[in-house]
Amino acid sequence: MKDWKYVKGYEGRKIVDPRTIDLTKLKTDKAIIKAFAELGASSHFRPEDRLGNLAYDMHRSLADQVRAIFEKAGWHAHIFKTGSAEWNCRRDLYIFEMAGSIEVSEVLFSDSSNIALKDDELFDDGEKLWPMTITLGLLKKRIGQDIVNLKEMVEKGEIDKDAAVIIAKIMEAEGLAELHEVDAGNRTFKSGAKEYTWRKNEEEAEEEARESLKPDDELWRMAVQSGYTKKGLEEWVEEVITSDGWAHVLCTYDGTYDALDDGIVFWRVN
Repeated sequence: MKDWKYVKGYEGRKIVDPRTIDLTKLKTDKAIIKAFAELGASSHFRPEDRLGNLAYDMHRSLADQVRAIFEKAGWHAHIFKTGSAEWNCRRDLYIFEMAGSIEVSEVLFSDSSNIALKDDELFDDGEKLWPMTITLGLLKKRIGQDIVNLKEMVEKGEIDKDAAVIIAKIMEAEGLAELHEVDAGNRTFKSGAKEYTWRKNEEEAEEEARESLKPDDELWRMAVQSGYTKKGLEEWVEEVITSDGWAHVLCTYDGTYDALDDGIVFWRVN
């Protein structure tokens, strides 16, 4: 890495000259991953096509090797020759590279997302990649949020016991380890980057969805103007709820919800 030379890229960014990286001399986890990231930045912020294309080809050639290193350390890695995306992946926690930065999608202990990792959070002194658990532990020390204690909130009268029980059940169902924010009045809470809400049953949720469609009649007007419906607002609302379901209206994050044994329904907000 000490032999790598840098040039001025797009908008004056400092990027590596790919001609100064010898892929055959990359022997450590750090050297391989840093080269992969630097070449990604060089390709992304290319000053001209010739060097940009060279950086792109070299970056692609390292992708499988880099993914294997991260997976061996316990990560789910969105690192492929075709880019740092994996369509239809439902995992929240994964690692990826973006224009020279090694980033984590989201973590349980912070509401931040797409978090850039520092070298000392990734590599030990011997330039070997830390196990994922160590990296996450180091990252938590840097950005971890204060944990909210439900029992203490109940004792202080900040939340009623029923709401605390519901939150605890949802957290257990979702595998959430830490609670960071509670807004009992709006029936929402946050755990890391995830925010959830709940309703006492599907009937309440359905009525809320129905009522939310009535004040803002723009969607109905658009449906009428485009010829999708000839019904009045009230009839159209019922048609939407009947055909698409209440979750289509309220669960805007991914259109899905879950239910607890007592009938309470909940979903992720963001």
